[in-house]
Amino acid sequence: MNDEEMNRFMDLLLEHGWRIRNTARSDIFHVSGSEMVWELTNEDLYTTNILIFFIIGDLGQPSTKIKDIIHVTDKNNNQLIFTKNNIIDQINFIENL
Repeated sequence: MNDEEMNRFMDLLLEHGWRIRNTARSDIFHVSGSEMVWELTNEDLYTTNILIFFIIGDLGQPSTKIKDIIHVTDKNNNQLIFTKNNIIDQINFIENL
């Protein structure tokens, strides 16, 4: 996932009413181990969710690079695998948060 794809995913979240609410001290792009965690809130739906992005290097090793994000899950174990041009899959995932 490159920067443009990440920005598009973030825009889709915003368009669907989701806001990233990680604390001000917490960088939303902070990677711990091979995971990046976003705490989300949707005031329109009166709900919260957590996204966990899994980051794996080209050879299966742990990575801290955003470009190595391969998939994301939410607190209900819904999963999205990032592939090229899967905007419809991303929208469906976000609509099911």
